[in-house]
Amino acid sequence: MPQCKACEEGLSVEEWLAKTCPDGANDAHYGGWNEETQKEIWICEGTPREKIEIND
Repeated sequence: MPQCKACEEGLSVEEWLAKTCPDGANDAHYGGWNEETQKEIWICEGTPREKIEIND
């Protein structure tokens, strides 16, 4: 969760997202581990998941 990673790094969620998602995304979710770079993969999202509406 972004909140946990931000806390681990001593950053606010906004600061962590700005660092992790430089394109201005306001949410991210864990996407796995990149063996090549030995870094976590974060999938940046433009809209927070809890605000998405599903229309039939």
